[in-house]
Amino acid sequence: MQDHTQVLSALRKLGARIKGKLHQSDYYFAPPYLDVGEKGSIVRVREDVHERGKSRKILSYKTPNKPVGGVETREEIEVEVSGETRPLIELLTRIKVKPIATVKKERTEYTLTYEGVSFTVTLDKVETLGSFVEIELLSSRKDDVKQLIALGEGLATKLNIDTSRKIGLGYHELMLMKEATRLDSSHQNKNDSGGAYIAQ
Repeated sequence: MQDHTQVLSALRKLGARIKGKLHQSDYYFAPPYLDVGEKGSIVRVREDVHERGKSRKILSYKTPNKPVGGVETREEIEVEVSGETRPLIELLTRIKVKPIATVKKERTEYTLTYEGVSFTVTLDKVETLGSFVEIELLSSRKDDVKQLIALGEGLATKLNIDTSRKIGLGYHELMLMKEATRLDSSHQNKNDSGGAYIAQ
């Protein structure tokens, strides 16, 4: 989307409370030694820096996406870690956990209750990708996933979000796709120019 103006207006009308503003740097890795059914899993090192200066670092493991009712779902395991980010990244690299993407963004989080269920609505401005809205509900209950997803779709409509533009990919996947497109375009331009390459 171009900006978050309409979503912000709807959030205020629904009584959403701002949770915080922060800058996030996410470093994504592809874990080795996985079974076939685990392909698509990722390891992420996240560094949060809040507007008031507080920071934290989170190490996450995410299972592959599974489509449920047209929405991608995945399980996550997260642990907060101390120390500097760079040594942790180096440790992962040393044990052959392959770095695949870095995503930097400005994030504003809101919380609200819709139809008796608590949601987190996140407004992101992602470097090189643009503006996005994320609606998140954390639940350990697997028996009513479709019902919860339907509630999320209803909330999206209330927030003036065009659900036909829903993206089932993570930012790191969008970044990888954009880079692949750039490289492909660069390759085509070289071919079209008869082998001549002009640096701009």
